[in-house]
Amino acid sequence: MVRVGGEEYAVTPAILATDIPMFQLTEVFRRIPMVVFLAALGLLCYFNALDAPFLFDDIKGIVHNPGIRQLWPPTAVMEVGADETPWGRPVVAYSLALNYTLSELDVASYHVVNLLIHIGSASVLFLLLRLGYRQQGVPAQLQAAARPLAFCIAALWLVHPLATNVVTYTVQRAESWMVLFYLLTLYGTARSTQTDAARFSVLAIICCALGMSSKESMVTAPIAAVLLEWVILRRDWPTILRQRKGHYLGLAATWGVLATWMYLWPRSGSVGGSAISAWDYFLMQWQIILHYAHLTLWPMSLSLDYDWPPVTFAQAGPYGLVLSLAASVGVYRLVRRRSRSAYLLVLIFLVLGPTSSVIPIFTSVAAEHRFLLPAACVLCLLVTGLFLLCKRRDGKNAELGFYGSMLALCLFWCFVTIQRNEDFRSPVAMWRDVTHQQPWNSRAWNNLGGNQYQAGNMLDAEKSLRRAIQLDPTRDSAYSNLAAIVGNRGEYGECIGLLQQALTINPQHLSARFNLAMFSELSGQTSVAIENYYKTLELNPRYASAHFRLALLLEQKNLIREALQHMGQALRAASRDPDVITEHRRLTARLNQ
Repeated sequence: MVRVGGEEYAVTPAILATDIPMFQLTEVFRRIPMVVFLAALGLLCYFNALDAPFLFDDIKGIVHNPGIRQLWPPTAVMEVGADETPWGRPVVAYSLALNYTLSELDVASYHVVNLLIHIGSASVLFLLLRLGYRQQGVPAQLQAAARPLAFCIAALWLVHPLATNVVTYTVQRAESWMVLFYLLTLYGTARSTQTDAARFSVLAIICCALGMSSKESMVTAPIAAVLLEWVILRRDWPTILRQRKGHYLGLAATWGVLATWMYLWPRSGSVGGSAISAWDYFLMQWQIILHYAHLTLWPMSLSLDYDWPPVTFAQAGPYGLVLSLAASVGVYRLVRRRSRSAYLLVLIFLVLGPTSSVIPIFTSVAAEHRFLLPAACVLCLLVTGLFLLCKRRDGKNAELGFYGSMLALCLFWCFVTIQRNEDFRSPVAMWRDVTHQQPWNSRAWNNLGGNQYQAGNMLDAEKSLRRAIQLDPTRDSAYSNLAAIVGNRGEYGECIGLLQQALTINPQHLSARFNLAMFSELSGQTSVAIENYYKTLELNPRYASAHFRLALLLEQKNLIREALQHMGQALRAASRDPDVITEHRRLTARLNQ
């Protein structure tokens, strides 16, 4: 039975079709929380992504991350390679550690968490938009349609293919955590001006601190929050400064949280430096930001990795002119007219500012996940504008046409997202797609070759890796990967030469150092192998395989006690490896004898 308007109806197809008036059916659906529909859409889009394998930064950030293999002490959880995605981001590191505690490296559990975060973000976006549409001064048509409009935007954003870079690309939950906490900070700020001020103010401050612990882009959230209160909620500055001082002092204090993480875990290996100048990076971003906007409207050429070619001022000038005009109009209308649409435009630049302006991130000059939150602003402007245009025409029919077009667009993007997830299910297909779009991308060729090698396609792998070296002779990992192929063919001379070339380029290259030790051992150069195993352990004292192989070599030299110490270190790092357990017992027995 379903109770509607004080009357009970049996839920049968015939009655639902004929006996309950349409407005009462609408009322039934109104009572269902929108999060239920958003969750259903999320599952529809990502059902085929749950078993997509780890790839790219997932490997170092999750698979080979020793920090996530324990929950205590806190410093141990943060033990990941410098400048890897979880580096200096405690919320990301601890969420990955919890994943590992529950399911070790079962990739499905990581995707489920990512999907839940994204659904949560879409739900908060819906609540925030619904609240914004209901403010005084908003056109009456928007106030009346606040709930369906907010749901349309949240649903479109939820299923947008751009989101695959934070749901299916596992380690990029750093961005999705930041987006969730950014939205919660804005929502908590808005609600704290209405009811339960203290509770929602505390929520906003805590979420802002958590966002600062997720990703550095969160730095602009306090500014976005105070502008939201001034522009969207229409509260004047004297009132804000007099009544809301504690709230904004709390939000500002979270900058100290971010400063602490940046001091303890600086990202000097990927940010700043001399690899690319601030000016050249800035010029690139003019093109890149408009490329992001294009993908928001037509997400058909997504790429997991970008190697954006340097541009001159003349090449980037037209893009910069468009962005400067948009920013100028946004700031002018925000300051002089307190325009709500201008707030959304300015928010795009606020969110992108830390990553897409003058601070070079030379390891990744472009990344589609950076535009995830700005994409919500673009969709809000687009959907709201289309709705107002439809309302100027024949009311009921135009409104039905609008919601029909929103449904069609939602289903189309859902289909594109499902198709994009298929690319993530095959690392070889993913990197082949990147090299097809960017044939000059040396890193993509290197990753393609590495994955072809793992798939057993040695011939194609060697071609891809040699192509990577041809495009960029300084790519040390390509030399290391190619050396593994050559070494496995038994060509130890060329293999060792390639590894030495990799280490000349980057003496800190861990796998190249370990492989040099291993192939030196296989070629009979025991002393060289022992020396390089020790150097490997200087780079990573918890490298189980290096401890294990070093122990066996030391045993050959009758250094049993020292061999047992290294086998014990291998056992601590790989406590479930049967070979390590067996050899540790054997060495222990030999020492006792």
